[in-house]
Amino acid sequence: MPDIEAILTKPLDGDPIGTKRTFSEADYKELKRNGAVSGGTPAQDVGVKPVEDMTRAELEAVAIEVVRSKMASASDDDLRTMIQRFRDKSEDAGALAKMKVDDLKALAAKEEIDLGDATKKDDIIAAIELAREAKAE
Repeated sequence: MPDIEAILTKPLDGDPIGTKRTFSEADYKELKRNGAVSGGTPAQDVGVKPVEDMTRAELEAVAIEVVRSKMASASDDDLRTMIQRFRDKSEDAGALAKMKVDDLKALAAKEEIDLGDATKKDDIIAAIELAREAKAE
């Protein structure tokens, strides 16, 4: 029987609520019956699978693990900075989406962003976002 990955809904063995853990099927069933876990998908080693071949669920699981590992070693100030960058990017994306193509092109020119072959609104927005990310780092 395959192992099952689930999220803790109660602390277990020193791990806090929200921790993703892998259990045998028997342990998973007992914990599920006691309300200690949620979810439950067959465990897969997606660490070696090419990202192009991953399902949406696998991509999300790997992304969550990456974020968790970054958070574990980040200082409080680093976390604040990451959150603010995310918020800023979300606000920028909303503002860019409201702009017309000609206005986006003018903004790109003002910020000295090379749009390359981009002529469609979504492509221009993506080019602006990528250029801004590159400048921020």
